[in-house]
Amino acid sequence: MNIESPSNVEFIYQYTEKAFQSVNKSNDIATTKLSQVLAFSGILLKFAYDVETDNLTYIPKILLLILLISSVLFSCFGLMARSPGDIEIEPDYLLEQQYGMKHEEMLVMICRARNNKGIPALKKLRNYRVRWLNLAICCLLTSGLIFGFTGITSVVNFLAP
Repeated sequence: MNIESPSNVEFIYQYTEKAFQSVNKSNDIATTKLSQVLAFSGILLKFAYDVETDNLTYIPKILLLILLISSVLFSCFGLMARSPGDIEIEPDYLLEQQYGMKHEEMLVMICRARNNKGIPALKKLRNYRVRWLNLAICCLLTSGLIFGFTGITSVVNFLAP
């Protein structure tokens, strides 16, 4: 029973491929979350606009609307199209280089390119989106607290003689 075992270079290539896919997936997750926060903030913005105001809840409503608008804007900024930069080796370059290279040398070249260019570029793009996502969530959370405060003051005013 003669089973060919992959070389160390192939293991490194597989590891690099999984790391690259992992960062790319986390970038997709951040984009999905930004879209969800954008949709949720937009819906809450409509509800907040329709809330009746009296003298005590006028300022909280303005703050609530400002925070929800900020959440929508931050989500939009995070979703703006942005190029991650050079994340792969150009196929034409690989075709030119393949004739003089062994299979393992080609894998090493791809691994180096992904580690030096691809993964850091995707991490930078992910961090950019996560930063805007965190700002949008903070605005959404703060607006939720203000909305709760507005509801409590409305109930207290209703119950007060």
